[in-house]
Amino acid sequence: MELRKLLPALPLTVLLALGACTAAPENAADSSGQPELVLAGDADPMYRALAGVYARELEADGFQVTVLDPAADPVGQVRDGQADLAVTAASSFLAARAAADNADDADGAENTDDDGNPATALTREEVTRLATSGQDEEFSGIEISPGDLGQLLVMSRADMALNKIEDISDLLAQCQDLSFAASPEAAPQLREALDAEDCPPEAVTGSGERDPAELLRHADAQAVALSRNRALIADEGFIAVPSSAGLFNSQPVLAFGTTDLDPAAQGILATVTAALTDDTLLAVNRMVQGPEPASVEDVARHWQWLIQ
Repeated sequence: MELRKLLPALPLTVLLALGACTAAPENAADSSGQPELVLAGDADPMYRALAGVYARELEADGFQVTVLDPAADPVGQVRDGQADLAVTAASSFLAARAAADNADDADGAENTDDDGNPATALTREEVTRLATSGQDEEFSGIEISPGDLGQLLVMSRADMALNKIEDISDLLAQCQDLSFAASPEAAPQLREALDAEDCPPEAVTGSGERDPAELLRHADAQAVALSRNRALIADEGFIAVPSSAGLFNSQPVLAFGTTDLDPAAQGILATVTAALTDDTLLAVNRMVQGPEPASVEDVARHWQWLIQ
């Protein structure tokens, strides 16, 4: 109800004084001149959930946040001015930058193929170097999570025992007798690793639109590439092949914004990203890809509990 309807007889000076007392308190967003933000992200369920967390934390600080529908190129959306900030996978970030720059960046060319995709498995140190090189020219506040969503090979306990596999060297030594599966994104690197061991690349089955975990559950493949923070690995009794993560790119979560992104928003990106440890990513994964997947809103509401 309007104030003048409540106090019709008060003079203007009193109304002005009351208006000053009841005005909304200033916050970082209001004083910054950039209270409205547009957030872009990947279509993967994990990144959709994380985008919801970033949005909720920004909103708690007074920002108004619009989350775009998941896109194939959130990096391009920030670069083209469609979004103010984004959360994405390290490989997506590097591939998008390399493709946009026509792979001319001397630092990145040695690690990318003609399509801008990483040609060899990148360590965390290499990902960090490539992601942060030249960041002041295009983006601000590139934050890299301490946790990693990179892939590794997972097998059933029975298959590991039957084939006497204790680590990646045992697996590669027997790769001609094993079947493999991976997502379309991970399959090229897995095929490259097998080819280096004189194993037939056709041994790798692409999962297509299916979750690679389903191929493992139904024994359609013996060794399947999954994110190292997939909760089902431990929850369903599967085994991560020791040292197999070295076959794939390190995959920390990246959050970044435009060069003129509000400093308060940059601070929130840094705070949330720093909390994305392996344990936190595992807990988020258990919520979004468990037997009863939680909504993006539920993950965001439980954020403070997840990081305890």
